[in-house]
Amino acid sequence: ASEDDDLSGENGASNTPSDLIHLTHLHEPSVVYCLRKRYEENMIYTNTGPILLALNPFKELPGLYDDRTMEHYWARGEQVSLQHADDDQSTQGGTNTLANNDLPPHIYAMADAAFRQMMRGMELKRTTMPSVQEDTDVSTPSPSQEVMVDQAVLVSGESGAGKTVATKHIMAYLATLSQRKAAFQKRRRAPSPGRRESSTNLPRRSHKTSSIRRMSRAMSWKAGAQIEERILQSNPILESFGNARTVRNDNSSRFGKFIELQFKQTGSLISAKIDTYLLETVRLIYQAQGERNFHIFYELLAAATKPERAMF
Repeated sequence: ASEDDDLSGENGASNTPSDLIHLTHLHEPSVVYCLRKRYEENMIYTNTGPILLALNPFKELPGLYDDRTMEHYWARGEQVSLQHADDDQSTQGGTNTLANNDLPPHIYAMADAAFRQMMRGMELKRTTMPSVQEDTDVSTPSPSQEVMVDQAVLVSGESGAGKTVATKHIMAYLATLSQRKAAFQKRRRAPSPGRRESSTNLPRRSHKTSSIRRMSRAMSWKAGAQIEERILQSNPILESFGNARTVRNDNSSRFGKFIELQFKQTGSLISAKIDTYLLETVRLIYQAQGERNFHIFYELLAAATKPERAMF
């Protein structure tokens, strides 16, 4: 990097900025220099505007993905959401909002920004819905009234860059965030200690209806928790049938994966869908030197008994 480049920053001893757009000259030498210096300081995440760059550390980094770190980004997301609830620019650009505070760039910040934007979009959609008048047809909202709710996170990179691991951390954060939102809603609905609601004037049918609603909410929360667990537990199965060892990566995904998560208006996860495509089927009959077939075949052989091995 040249002497004119601004490499000052608040994150790390190397004095490199956490967002590359703060460089005076955004060219390849300065970008590579910043990424290398941050990598040497075990700072594998760097923002470049709304894009998060991640470098594979090829080692375990203690504390990078633990519950305490997740709690920090959850709390910061709640703070930003409260401070900018009525500001359209609060979450625009993904990690831009979170890049201006004391928390460094992280995959959790990206996932949190997508979740908060989705929740805010649903809130705006509820508030901008046209009112229904009597004896009139419900009008279709104009394009200016439509609010984008769906969010997308694109994880791309070359083989061995860490795409599969990054996707795991995104899903884990969203699943935990969904559980937190569901638990928060459950606590908010619960009556305060010592508070007794008057129900002498309510008919008996109202008590029954309230009990059914409470039971339905509890079942919905339990079902959401089960979905979150299934999502996280599905990764080893997909990896067994779709991952293989290559020259550059011992656990390389040999297929594309599109994961769709659906949430309720309260933020609780209600369903998930995983589509796979472009499976490298040629690997079944041919593997290059130094590479292997899909993991599932070796796992079957490792679990097979001697008679089963002799049979096949």
